[in-house]
Amino acid sequence: MTAEIESLVLEHLRAIRADIAGLKREVTGNSVQLSAMGQQLAGLTAAVYAGKSDID
Repeated sequence: MTAEIESLVLEHLRAIRADIAGLKREVTGNSVQLSAMGQQLAGLTAAVYAGKSDID
């Protein structure tokens, strides 16, 4: 009975570890996308201010 419980606990721990690894990949991907969006926003902001100074 004890071996069965240990096996079940290890199985659950492996599943939890796999879920955490998946979440880690997802967060990393989101961080990359957020960084790219920040760079695009900076570019747009620079373009707006460059255009505004031309009008002024």
